Amino acid sequence: MNRKINQLFLRNDGSKKIIIIIAIAIVIIILAVIYIASGGDKTEEEKYYEDTKKIIEEQQNLSEEEQISQEERIASIESAVNEVMAGTNNKGSVYLKNSLVDRRLSEREEYLADIEFNADEWEWTRDITLEEKDMKEYSVIKKKCANLYKSLYGTENKVYYVRCRAFHDNDEYNPIFSALIQREAADEVDWRQDMDTLANDVLPKVWNAWINEYSMYD
Repeated sequence: MNRKINQLFLRNDGSKKIIIIIAIAIVIIILAVIYIASGGDKTEEEKYYEDTKKIIEEQQNLSEEEQISQEERIASIESAVNEVMAGTNNKGSVYLKNSLVDRRLSEREEYLADIEFNADEWEWTRDITLEEKDMKEYSVIKKKCANLYKSLYGTENKVYYVRCRAFHDNDEYNPIFSALIQREAADEVDWRQDMDTLANDVLPKVWNAWINEYSMYD
């Protein structure tokens, strides 16, 4: 009798072991699936480039209607830029030096504009001190950039990023002023304000500016 009872317990013990092994196997499979879905042991950089590649592929496979809409949006932004930067500076050079407008690499439909322009310049003479010359140039540059930002962010162009850079005619590689405003900061600005207020009071507190010759005045 005792022998039969022992055999029964042994059979039950074997069944329990099988169930435990199956349960462990299921857990391992689930963890493996989660691990693979999360990108495995990929670095953050690898995940970034993978996500970027996916976005690029999606943007390259737009429908005809989406492509037309995107082209129209870019054309609208370029038109606003051309209007602000029309004409020539006081040295006879065209204001608009370079312009890049394109769709930003993001899942949302957003655009960027990187604008370079030839700034107005004044000579340092006996009638105008160096400080007065620099202050005058800096004031005009700020107003030009403020006008650009108001044109692009003051209307709905789905613009996310705008950089405005000013150059002197005699140096085409080194900007004398550079300002960047992203959408989050632009949304906090009341663009209905007049240009002087925007250029001198509001935007200098908002934009991320890099200044070369005019750093002493900002």
